[in-house]
Amino acid sequence: MEESLAFKLSAPLPLPTLKNTLTQQIISKVCSDLVCDKRPLIQSPEDPQLFHNDHLAKIIDVDTFTSQFCEEMSRFANQNSVLYQEFMQNKENITLLQILEQGDAHLSKIDEMVNRQKNDFVMDIANLQDRIMVAIQSIKEENIKKLDSFNEQYKQSFINLKTKIDQFFLLSKQNFYYSNQNTFQYKLASLDTPEAQQFLSNLKSHINKSKLLSQGNATPLQMLTELQTLARFVMQMTNSPPNYNKIQNLQNNFLDSLVNEVGFVLNNTISQRMFIPFGCSKELTQILTGENNLQLQLPTRNIDNFLLKPTKKFSIGTQITCILSISDQLFAIGSQNDSQLRMFDSTNKKISTFQAHNQNIVSLEKLHNNENNSRQFVSLGLDMQIIVWNIDDIIVSTQPRVFRKIQIQQMGISIIDLKDSTHIAFSDVHKDVNICNIYSQKIGTCNTNSLSKINGLTLLKKGEKFLSYSQDSIINIWRLTKYGSSQDPILICDQTLNDPLFGSISQIFIATQWPGHCIIASYEGSVKFFDLNRNCIVFSKFGNRKVQSNQMESILIEVSDQQSNPPIWLITFSFTDNIATQHHLSMAPYAMHSQDIKMGHQLSVQQSQGKHKVQIFNQQNGNGKAFTTMVMFSSDTTDELMIYELKGN
Repeated sequence: MEESLAFKLSAPLPLPTLKNTLTQQIISKVCSDLVCDKRPLIQSPEDPQLFHNDHLAKIIDVDTFTSQFCEEMSRFANQNSVLYQEFMQNKENITLLQILEQGDAHLSKIDEMVNRQKNDFVMDIANLQDRIMVAIQSIKEENIKKLDSFNEQYKQSFINLKTKIDQFFLLSKQNFYYSNQNTFQYKLASLDTPEAQQFLSNLKSHINKSKLLSQGNATPLQMLTELQTLARFVMQMTNSPPNYNKIQNLQNNFLDSLVNEVGFVLNNTISQRMFIPFGCSKELTQILTGENNLQLQLPTRNIDNFLLKPTKKFSIGTQITCILSISDQLFAIGSQNDSQLRMFDSTNKKISTFQAHNQNIVSLEKLHNNENNSRQFVSLGLDMQIIVWNIDDIIVSTQPRVFRKIQIQQMGISIIDLKDSTHIAFSDVHKDVNICNIYSQKIGTCNTNSLSKINGLTLLKKGEKFLSYSQDSIINIWRLTKYGSSQDPILICDQTLNDPLFGSISQIFIATQWPGHCIIASYEGSVKFFDLNRNCIVFSKFGNRKVQSNQMESILIEVSDQQSNPPIWLITFSFTDNIATQHHLSMAPYAMHSQDIKMGHQLSVQQSQGKHKVQIFNQQNGNGKAFTTMVMFSSDTTDELMIYELKGN
């Protein structure tokens, strides 16, 4: 910062040499009285001609006087800095009287300079205002032109869509009329094709009628053709209009609800077993092999069903809180009765017991390294400890060493592996979600703002993102980040989804074939496809009311031995009613077929109020090449462990 004038004057300054204005002799003394008319004439106190007794007390050295004068000048306003600089530059020639006489002239120069700057500033502001007004007018005209263009194109797209939907509903009315002439004759007669201003008000009633038709067991071929045409139009309306995807508040736009409602009609119709009229099979084949922008899977045969075949039943000797399949014959078990870790070998029917926690184990989870191998697993206990175990030590040792113990601050509920060889996430009784580095043992914690406890955690993206969900219809998407050079784990909530349509969330699954989507299973028995990119439910399959249960578990099965369109199955188990429902999911997340599984008598659980667990694992066959899919059931109210073979027929 530039030094002030006062600061400069505080340092020693080279003082000017003053001369007598008459004799031009150098003077060494001067009168300090500012009103004295002889002060510039005094040469020395010894001069008998110029020295007077009344000035004796006021005589000071010229150097002292000059310093005092400079200090006085330093107190002036900033504009006098020019005068001071001139004084310093001409200190050899300028006289004291000339310095004193320049004050008024200097101030006049400052006034001229200020007035000139003011005039220039006013002119610049005027020019800037003109340019701003021109720019604003240009922006205004450009945006009005864009809005007018969007309005015209949008109205035209809407009119085209409305025409197609009107044709679809007209066909729907005809089908109702012919199938229910006595009941609907007068009601349908009044439902003419609606005008544009009546379209929105009549849309809901038309869709409800179409839902009833689509849920029937017999669907005419013409209806299927019209549904495919309508499906293509709905997709075009969603993707084609200009700037439609930039509208921020999509949930308040009626077109989104229209797409979802019509999608419901399409999926229900397509998933039904079709009645093919005589002589129409050739035409149907042409439809199925034609253009299908929605990638809807149109089944022309009954979908294969799964059967649960009882294979083994074991008595573990303790009520089971959690169970983990370590291999196809080795299982880690947490007990309701004590804090010990049990390893059960189903081949040798042998149970090994290890001292682990100080209180019950509530959750078990495998750990995966970067090669996706599992040579470790973790146990979470009510003693607020996480223990990391080596699987190899478990197999060969009677008392395996603990790889690592991590002390946590809250009582945990469930735990998942982020599959990056380093981090695990767990939920606790305070409705918090925690992230932990198993090597540094650093823990980051965030609150979910849920009203009920966290039901579970689901990995969304390996090493980066996962979901937490609760029974009060709240889903949180969490992202892992690291802080500073210490790389301490930190959780950031990227998004909170709170929608009553989710229902009481039981479990959430992520299918590898559908990135960006999740499958939500609820305690009401419903299954929903949710688009995480668009934040909307793209399809719902409502469960049977008799399946409603707070004792609900689900498993997801992805068949990977088919090269194209591998099927995905979701099976939900209600232990209160002993009902299982299989949901066949097509490649596109917009079609599903559901059917109840007839379950064996061994699946009936006497203590239906307990907490049940279902786990799926692959068991190697005798030849070592093929695998059999097995389903394992356990409960914290019984010591029975039941294993079923999951077979398709």
